[in-house]
Amino acid sequence: MAGNSKSKEALGGILRNFRKDRLNLTQGALARKLGVRLSTLAMWESGGNKLPMGMLVTLPHVAANCGPDYDKDCLFFLEAAGVF
Repeated sequence: MAGNSKSKEALGGILRNFRKDRLNLTQGALARKLGVRLSTLAMWESGGNKLPMGMLVTLPHVAANCGPDYDKDCLFFLEAAGVF
């Protein structure tokens, strides 16, 4: 059980860094692009809630619209979703 919590926190941190460093978006801006509430995104980033599989697949598509330098991070989210 503790490992699952740690993996949620790790994924949340990666999501937060991805949003800030790669996408250069605020939580509110990314929440709007994903069609979720700001509080939902904040819970994902803090590790309070698990990031749904569908969002792991959606994130690379959002990044594709934010610039060309997203490949490594996008692949991470797709691998986490089990796409590869």
